[in-house]
Amino acid sequence: MAKTKPASSAGAPRRRKKNSKRKVLNATIAPETVIKPQETGDDVPRTRIRIIGVGGGGGNIVSEIAKLVGRIDFVGANTDLQALKTLSKNVKRFSFGEDLTSGLGCGMDDRKGEEAARLEKERIKSMMQGQDICILVASLGGGTGSGAVPVFAEVSRELKNLTLGIFCMPFSFEGEKRRQIAERALERVKPILNSYVLIPNENIFRMIDAKTSLKESLSVVNKLLAETLKGFIETLSLPGLINIDFADVRTLLEGRGRLAYLHSATGAGPAKAQAALKEVLVNPLGNYGIAGADRIMFNITGDKDLKMQDVSEIAKSIGSGNPRAKIIFGISFQPEFKDKARISIFAVGCKEGQEKNPKPPSRKKPVKPKTKAQAKLPLAIPKKPASSADALTKRKEQEENKVVSPEGVGMQDPLKTRRNALDLKKAVEEEIQELEKKEKAWDIPSFLRNKPVS
Repeated sequence: MAKTKPASSAGAPRRRKKNSKRKVLNATIAPETVIKPQETGDDVPRTRIRIIGVGGGGGNIVSEIAKLVGRIDFVGANTDLQALKTLSKNVKRFSFGEDLTSGLGCGMDDRKGEEAARLEKERIKSMMQGQDICILVASLGGGTGSGAVPVFAEVSRELKNLTLGIFCMPFSFEGEKRRQIAERALERVKPILNSYVLIPNENIFRMIDAKTSLKESLSVVNKLLAETLKGFIETLSLPGLINIDFADVRTLLEGRGRLAYLHSATGAGPAKAQAALKEVLVNPLGNYGIAGADRIMFNITGDKDLKMQDVSEIAKSIGSGNPRAKIIFGISFQPEFKDKARISIFAVGCKEGQEKNPKPPSRKKPVKPKTKAQAKLPLAIPKKPASSADALTKRKEQEENKVVSPEGVGMQDPLKTRRNALDLKKAVEEEIQELEKKEKAWDIPSFLRNKPVS
């Protein structure tokens, strides 16, 4: 018993210690200690948005945007490991296709870029899973971006994510081959996406001058995109007087392959709302506006001094050109917008015909028929000369109506105009014979010919 007693007494404290540990663990996971969403004042789940830059160009754009925009996940996806190392710290790196490319880029081989993405489809699915909205950013024309973007879009669609594409089209000086690759990629990816935004790189010349460096020029595009996406994301994530939520965006993005207009602009001073409105309706990076859109969402951000009249004018201006469009709008207040106003607009269903400049109309005007009889004639029949009878009648009228001024200035020679009846008759007969010969040569249908006067 002496041996068993110490053993039992020695074991008891150990059991009590384990029990105490269990009590501590149970306390940390007890339901009453968990902070519930309503206790934080945030009972609405945040919309999960992930922006993925595909390829070298897309990664560079996303890398610069990530420095300026918060509240969102950024991913750079590339086959080129060296390019991924240059991305900013705010961007997650996703490499794919290493077995195929050995960690290098795809050059201008878009088929190789597609194959690299398909080999890693399951990993891509894991990276895109659990998102509400996926925004794919790419500079089309290269191998990785052009080839892999359709695969990323396919995966996003399979996961039932709303998917928006933002695509930069190549400069004209980059050559015909790159343009063909970009257009081929665009045609493949459009039907898979809910909507897409087009940015021709050529339009950058509207915003720079001859002294602007290449790096600074590309940065201008990225900063404008960053400002636009910042307005779009804050519209969804920040509370406001009138909220726009994920359900509104889902309504807006229903359907496939629709051209979208996305832009944000800020105005300051007494006419801040009017200044922002003027800029937001004309995106210098695009070749189209909101004309023809059937779904429009816009949000106005300002301070608490924002006037009802300003809101009314903005709403009327946006809706005036699209009377049948479904319009969703929101209003939010932020302290940093003191004496400023920002308008963020997202329109879907824009006219694709506006992507290209229309050809100038021809200056040639159609010749209108002088008489109803001429209008009824078949177009293929050549113009018929005056008939013999018409020529005779016209010639008689000319001879009878000719008058010679006393001075003879500016008139025909009287010796040539005044003839006797015999000479006149002979000349007319010769002219009639000449016209009949021409009629036979032209072979005009008989029902259109006039019989000569006997």
